[in-house]
Amino acid sequence: MKRLSSGWTVVLGVSLLSVWGSVTWGQDAETLFQEGRNFLISFGQAPHDTNDLFRADQRFQQALQTNANHYGACIYRSVTRLVTLVYDAEVSQMLTDFGLPAAGRDLMDWAAEFPDPMPVNSPTSGEALTLAARKLSTEIDGALDCLDRISSNWTGFIEITAAEAPPLMDDDVEIDLGDVRAWSAALSALKALVSPWLAYNLDVDIAALVHTNVDISINDHILGAYPDLLTITNPAAMTTASNAVVAAVAYYMEASASIRNEVDDQSDDFLVIDPEDLDGEADFRVGLQKLLQSLSGPVVPSLDTGLEDTYGQTVHLGNFYGVPGVTRAHLPLVDAQNELIFGSFPDPTLSGLFPNMTQHLLARAFEFKWLHNDYDNDMRSDLPVFDRPSGAWYVLGYGDEIIDWNRPWGWPTAYPLAGNFDGRDGADYAVFDSSSGLWYVHSAEAGLLAWALPWGWPGATPLCGDFNGDGAADLAVYDNASGAWFTCTIDGTVVHGGVAWGWPGAIPLTGDFDGDGRDDFAVYDSNTGHWYVLSATGNAIAWALPWGWPGAIPVAGDFDGDVITDLAVFDGNTGSWYVYALDGRVLAWNVQWGWPGAVPVAGDYDGDGRTDFTVFDSNTGHWYILSALGSPLKWDVPWGWPGAAVVGVRQ
Repeated sequence: MKRLSSGWTVVLGVSLLSVWGSVTWGQDAETLFQEGRNFLISFGQAPHDTNDLFRADQRFQQALQTNANHYGACIYRSVTRLVTLVYDAEVSQMLTDFGLPAAGRDLMDWAAEFPDPMPVNSPTSGEALTLAARKLSTEIDGALDCLDRISSNWTGFIEITAAEAPPLMDDDVEIDLGDVRAWSAALSALKALVSPWLAYNLDVDIAALVHTNVDISINDHILGAYPDLLTITNPAAMTTASNAVVAAVAYYMEASASIRNEVDDQSDDFLVIDPEDLDGEADFRVGLQKLLQSLSGPVVPSLDTGLEDTYGQTVHLGNFYGVPGVTRAHLPLVDAQNELIFGSFPDPTLSGLFPNMTQHLLARAFEFKWLHNDYDNDMRSDLPVFDRPSGAWYVLGYGDEIIDWNRPWGWPTAYPLAGNFDGRDGADYAVFDSSSGLWYVHSAEAGLLAWALPWGWPGATPLCGDFNGDGAADLAVYDNASGAWFTCTIDGTVVHGGVAWGWPGAIPLTGDFDGDGRDDFAVYDSNTGHWYVLSATGNAIAWALPWGWPGAIPVAGDFDGDVITDLAVFDGNTGSWYVYALDGRVLAWNVQWGWPGAVPVAGDYDGDGRTDFTVFDSNTGHWYILSALGSPLKWDVPWGWPGAAVVGVRQ
């Protein structure tokens, strides 16, 4: 027998190795597929040799190279190609650079923990996110390409044993078309999530921030140090993300239809929609359809986004994925204490992502500002009345639901005020004892906040407002004899002591007249109809501003929704309203909503961020509300009685 030369031996050996690397010689796809499953079972058993996981992934890949349409191999490889990423060389190196011990990185028994603090030379956020997005995107694309080979007419199933996936399953399950499409939907959703990581500049040296020896300033150490942070550098990746959203919805719709139309025994199916969940799942599909619509225009979402009942608030997701998108240009200002500055969002719609969003709603969302007389925290003012003889409170919600009935918190000499003194959800119950100068505050959520807190004196005028901008109401008293203001927090910390802004006979009011998140000091001269406003930080905002006349009733409110309090007066003789913005605009002139003897009330009853025109009939106890835009909201609502006091209104 003639022997091959050494050169041919080398060539033949390399060729055989190459073939073996792609296809195990002489084995068909089904055999390779079953070998891969056996390796998965071995990997699931202690000591969980990661080589078995890689061998399983390799067998599934080889099966597909032999038969590209082997459904079982498609399904299994779509999982293993992602799972093996944990052990990918680049990923492993990054985890090591972050200080994660290699010894504990066992998918079946994970014990590794990141050190605290992180190592000084850890990768930056941009490096980590870019690597993760790049790796995931590649493997997701490969998985989807393979899963798409499974026909929509497939009626079979693949049985996965519990031994192949011990962390996930206790029993064997069947994987059918519905499960496959649901997995494709999940993969597409993941791609939609990670693709923006490749679009934005998200690069920050977090380790350097962690190890700095000074207090971190958002302005100096983050925004100032990284001028390109949160800018879009790869718009194409946003298009990829948008397309992934469309694909995810399409996959889910097919998955849902397949699962709902199954008629066989589903006790061992992987995904099942139980009969009691059908209505909820149908609502979810409606929400997904709206999600798709929001890519091309504004819609009112129906998914659990927290916006579905927010007074017509809409979402236009297409403006997030489009150009210019949402970038650092949309960030609000941040002060030296790293707190967002009230009303400073350059564009409250965030480039049209939320087309109807206002500074007011954003302020509420970030808990900058509590809403006057909002006891149920639904972003609408409620209708509270106080019975002086008994000291009981009665609160009616804007939707006509009774929030409180006969709550005992007061007495005949108590003066009721509206404010959120603990910064929690909803307004609290506060009274000032005009005979002693003591405060008593109770929260429906947190309980007793203040009992006999001494802040005032007999004859002082009580008010409340957020004078330090911390999102919680503070206590205030105005000295009618000297015109001085005194404010303190609910725990007794003095905020302002003796601010001279007024005179005997002036009418004190509070409101945020400069939009900085702090309530300011305002007085109205009932003899001349002039206003005088001083900011909480001591700057004069308005001096002898003529908006009113002798006998007019002053009201402070934000009638145009720009988070800056406006000046309003109510004509007690004619029932007309007149509103003036401090930038010189006349917002309302001779708006007829009231009558002689009606009590004007400030509040945002429809939740649009604008103070509405509201009057309380002290003779009948009925309410009448006209929106700031001129639409009647409430007419002749019986909530009160002759002599009842509206909370927070001087009567």
